[in-house]
Amino acid sequence: MMGTTVSPVLCGYLADRFGRMKVLMASQITLSVSSIAICFLYNLPLIFMLRLILGFSEILTGFVLTLEVCEPKHRVAVGILSGLGWSLGTMIWGGLAYLLRAWRSLQLASSLPTLIAFPLLFLMDESPRWLIVNGQSARAKQVLRKASRWNKVTLPPDDQLDTLFLLIRKEEDSHRPRTSTDVSSYKGFWRPRLLWNKDITVITLVIALCYFCVALVYDGLNLAGDLYSDNLYLYLVLGGLAEVPGIVLAAPLVHRLGRKAPVVACLLGCGVVNIAISFLQAETRAATFTAAMLGKLLVTAAFQIIYLYSSELFPTEVRTSGVDGASAVGQVGAVLAPYFSSYLGPLVPWLPSSVYGVISFVTGLTTMFLRETKGRALPETLGDLRDPKRKLRRRSVM
Repeated sequence: MMGTTVSPVLCGYLADRFGRMKVLMASQITLSVSSIAICFLYNLPLIFMLRLILGFSEILTGFVLTLEVCEPKHRVAVGILSGLGWSLGTMIWGGLAYLLRAWRSLQLASSLPTLIAFPLLFLMDESPRWLIVNGQSARAKQVLRKASRWNKVTLPPDDQLDTLFLLIRKEEDSHRPRTSTDVSSYKGFWRPRLLWNKDITVITLVIALCYFCVALVYDGLNLAGDLYSDNLYLYLVLGGLAEVPGIVLAAPLVHRLGRKAPVVACLLGCGVVNIAISFLQAETRAATFTAAMLGKLLVTAAFQIIYLYSSELFPTEVRTSGVDGASAVGQVGAVLAPYFSSYLGPLVPWLPSSVYGVISFVTGLTTMFLRETKGRALPETLGDLRDPKRKLRRRSVM
C-alpha cells in the first residue's frame, strides 16, 4: 500500500511531463516482473521490497490515455464499462483463492495474465491531446492520420490543424501564471498546478475526497467478510458479481443524467446502506450480507463514475497529475480500511459500517460543488475551465 500511495503522485507527474505511453509501458513492465518474481523468492525482506515496487505499477495512466482519445459520445461507455474487468477479476480471484490455498500458486496464477498486455501496448499510440499541449505537433498529426485511416474519416487540411494546434498552445501559455513553476520542469513536481486558481483547487480537493471515500468503503466492504458472511470465498465471488449491475446500470444513467447527479445519488445511497448495516448486524447474517452486497453495488458504481468524471474535469496539461494525485489520496483510504474492518470490526461490530456510511454521505454532499461535464469536450488548458462550452465548438476535431 505504501507503493500505491506514492506511485500515483510520481507517475502522474511523469505522465504529464514525458507522456502517457512511456509511463504506461514502464508500469506494465514493473507489474509483470515484480508480481511473477515474488513467487520464487524465499527471503522475506526481498518479498517486502518487491511488494513495494509492485505498488508502483500505476494503472490510471492507461485509463486517462483511453479517455483522451475517445469522442464525447463514447466516453461514457468506455469509462464506465471498463470497470467490468475489475469485477471479473474479483470473482476469479475468489475462485482461485478457494482452489489454490498455497499463496505462491495463487500469486503465480494471478500474475501470469499480466503478460497478455504487452502485445496490446505496441498497438497503442501516444495521446494526441498530450502531444498538442506539449508542442509536438508533427507526432500529433501522425497519430491523428493513423486514427483517421482506421476509422475511415477525413482530417482537416494541415494548415487548419496547424492553426488549431497553435491556438491551443497560445491559450495554454496565456493561462500559465508568471511566478509559478511549469509542470514540465522538475520543480513542478513539488509545486503542482493543481492549486493555482479557485476552479482547479475546488476540483482537486473534492475529487481527492471522492477517491478517499470510495477506496475506503470499497476495500472496507471487501475486507468485512468475517463480519457479514460465514464463507469468505463466497463473499468475495458474490461481491464481485454484485459490482456488475452497478457498472452496467451506471452507464445509461450517466449517459442520460450526466455525471454529477448519479455519483451524488450513489454516494448518498451507499451512506444510507452502510448506516443500515450498523443496525442489521444485531438481526440476521442474511440481512447484513444482502445490505453489504447492495453497498458494493453502489460504491462500485460511484467508483467508476468518479474515474470518468475526474478525467473529464482536469485539463489535459494536468489531467494525469490530477487524477493520479487524487488516487494517491484514495490509497490512504485503502490503507485505513483494514484497520476498520479487520481490527476494529471484531471489537465494535457497528463501527466500520458507521464510519463508511458517514464518509459516504459527507462526500456525496460535497460533490455537489463540482460542475457537470456531460456533452462537453475535454478541457485542454486551465483556461478552458472558465469557458468549456466555447471549447466544445472550436475543437470538434478532437
